[in-house]
Amino acid sequence: MRRYWRRLIIGLVAGLVSGLVLADTLNNLGLGISLGAVLGIGYALAFRYTSGAYADNIAIAAALGIPLWGLFSVIVQPLLNGQAAQWTAEGMRNLFPALVGWVIYGAATAMAFTLLKLRHNAWLELDPRLATKEARLRRPPGTTAPAL
Repeated sequence: MRRYWRRLIIGLVAGLVSGLVLADTLNNLGLGISLGAVLGIGYALAFRYTSGAYADNIAIAAALGIPLWGLFSVIVQPLLNGQAAQWTAEGMRNLFPALVGWVIYGAATAMAFTLLKLRHNAWLELDPRLATKEARLRRPPGTTAPAL
């Protein structure tokens, strides 16, 4: 249970930090920060950190920005503003800068999560019992299989 609380807190902080990018994308500071925090928690709980797979983690989170853009910028945000959903070609073309912002938000979330997790792992390795447990979670060198 503690593991999930740690991941939740790390995801919250990563989402808050990268929420600044999302706030600029959505043109609303409060909405961007709060949505960034919630999505950061979701990212941390849904995806397990894999040591040494930095580019993979960033690419996965950046790719997740695309459906999030479709959900929030194309459908939810226009409906909340009293407009029709922008799923026409012209509407999506107008929202293309928001797509770039969502992809950058996803990459920023993964980078912040990875940096915070690395910092947390360095702190855990101070205790020899926890160091051996964390060593088992590392990816074996030369393989693409994550450690289970």
